Amino acid sequence: MSVSLKGWIRLWAAGSRAIFTVVALCLTSTALADLGPEGFSTGNGLYRALDRGNSSDFAMAMGYIIGVSDALDGVAQKNGFRFCIGNSGISYGQRTEVVKKWLRAHPEHWHRSAESLVSAAFDEAFPCAK
Repeated sequence: MSVSLKGWIRLWAAGSRAIFTVVALCLTSTALADLGPEGFSTGNGLYRALDRGNSSDFAMAMGYIIGVSDALDGVAQKNGFRFCIGNSGISYGQRTEVVKKWLRAHPEHWHRSAESLVSAAFDEAFPCAK
């Protein structure tokens, strides 16, 4: 049985993708494990990731914050909060710093859900027009 050059290239590419996927999953699970058992389910894990200075933890926390802001921006009240960012030009970096600052100022709420704390920070910083 002979395999053509194209066949070998396809096999190599498929194997490379599989290896990359496995490595990425291992790195992600290791990074999430470092955040503690709660991950980003509470403010404790989110603040820990933002405050550590570890670039991979910070990047995952920033991704979480971006996801919450994009999903809930301008939506009817969620957890009692409503914020409006829209096309205001507020960067993802600025959004992340707003949440980090809010969490630093409110450690008494870190046990609450991370989603509600991100919403609270944005509700305070970016209220919707009345």
